[in-house]
Amino acid sequence: MQSKDSSTPISDESVHMQLLQRALKKTTGKCVSSFKFSLFRRQLEPIYKKAPKTLEKLHEGAVSELASNIEEELSVMFEEENIEEFMAKLDEMKAQADEITEDITAWRPSGDPAEDISAHTQPIYRQHLQQLQKVFDQLQSQNTLLQRNLNKQHAKLTQSRSAMIEHLDTWRKANCLTAEDRQEVEEFVKNL
Repeated sequence: MQSKDSSTPISDESVHMQLLQRALKKTTGKCVSSFKFSLFRRQLEPIYKKAPKTLEKLHEGAVSELASNIEEELSVMFEEENIEEFMAKLDEMKAQADEITEDITAWRPSGDPAEDISAHTQPIYRQHLQQLQKVFDQLQSQNTLLQRNLNKQHAKLTQSRSAMIEHLDTWRKANCLTAEDRQEVEEFVKNL
């Protein structure tokens, strides 16, 4: 940036850079204008009494020096931080955003909160559904495994029952069991 009186070189392609430079120029102007002569005079009262014109010249020089130092510091900062490049990129991004959104109308609420929030809640519901599906699949595989084990146990029981009935028939044929023993064994086999 150059001094307050001369025009600041502004890049034609960067609108945001122009806005930034105008804002900084205005801020610098306010900062420099706050350095009033009355404040200067109060702080340097003995000099003012002896040479008021000299103090006025000193004030003008200090104000001018302050303005040029601020503008020089801003200029160095702009160069070191590549502010112009960032502002040009910002202008490009804004132009791209404007191109994208020209044909798109802005979203407005429909008046139904449930409908308006559904786009935000759908991913959460999908995630819960996936978790529930995993739990369901695990339970289904456990059920299948338990059903197989139950079928094996049922088959073993059926075999045992058949074997016991055969043994009971063998004992009946041999007539070795008493009537009471036969009844107890038959009751036991029925309860299986």
